[in-house]
Amino acid sequence: MASKDGIIYASIGSSKVNIAAYEIGTGQRREILAPDAQGVGFARVYRSADGSTYGAVGKREFLLSQWAATELESGHTVPAAARNALRDARTLSLSNNNGILALTVTNPPTHTKVEHEIAYQGQKLPPIQDRLRAGQPALWQFHAARCFHQIRSQAASIGRNR
Repeated sequence: MASKDGIIYASIGSSKVNIAAYEIGTGQRREILAPDAQGVGFARVYRSADGSTYGAVGKREFLLSQWAATELESGHTVPAAARNALRDARTLSLSNNNGILALTVTNPPTHTKVEHEIAYQGQKLPPIQDRLRAGQPALWQFHAARCFHQIRSQAASIGRNR
């Protein structure tokens, strides 16, 4: 998770949980979680609605900033930012209406919704297990990537043409 302070924070571990910090500008890196928080398991790194970066290990939460993992008061949690929200707070959701994929853009203050049909013209893909059995994973991945790219391009144009 890239942060506002120019550092990328990443969870590491399973046998020994930790949070790694990597400074983009210098290439410097180090582990920043306090030793008493480094048990067995996995950390979770996330961004909050205010743009700050946090880490969680079990029920313990930490503010990640400037090479430090500062533990929050016990019981205090900061919710993660919505992953489907645009910078102007509009939210995105995908739905399938009888085989037609639609992207719905919702404006939270007004509760207005605008639906955009995703016009992917590619072939319908069989389930992945059928492709893998046939020895064609690369072809399936190519088609899936092309579909994702077209959907992402259409979604980006919706954001530009508000």
